[in-house]
Amino acid sequence: PTRDASSPSPAVSAQADRRVSDDRFIAIQGASEGTAYFETMGRMLEAVSNRDYATAAALARKNLDELPALVRSTKREYGSFDLQGIPGLEQGGTILALAGDREALTHMLRVVGSLPDLAPWKNEPKRHLENLDLFAKISSAIASNPGCLQSSFKEIVGVDDGRRVSTLISWLEKAG
Repeated sequence: PTRDASSPSPAVSAQADRRVSDDRFIAIQGASEGTAYFETMGRMLEAVSNRDYATAAALARKNLDELPALVRSTKREYGSFDLQGIPGLEQGGTILALAGDREALTHMLRVVGSLPDLAPWKNEPKRHLENLDLFAKISSAIASNPGCLQSSFKEIVGVDDGRRVSTLISWLEKAG
């Protein structure tokens, strides 16, 4: 059989097939790195909405370990990391503070500090560590001031931001 001059030779065709296969493997590998983060994040958010905070905390810890791969795969696929929100750092940090998991929040601090692309979230771990301490202060204040009004908690725990205290009290209520 004769070969059409416009079609590639079998050797060139095999090389192109190999390159496409390699590109697909790289794309699938990159997608799976990002996909793992998003799957875990979705499960974490579902656990939060179901008020299953122990499961949510475990998934938030797992999400922290998946963040570097998410940054790599996003940069590889889109050329930059420009996500507007990272629930694993935002809500996940709140859940870790609620769970009293200082070790995971310290790990969050290291992860965020190690990835320049996460600079917009550099204060999240610090805020969550403060929230961990505030959860303890609020719980202690409730125990030692039964019947006190929520509006007085700002002064009792020594915080200027009453809205923050109210939000944390709400999380404590949801957690029982």
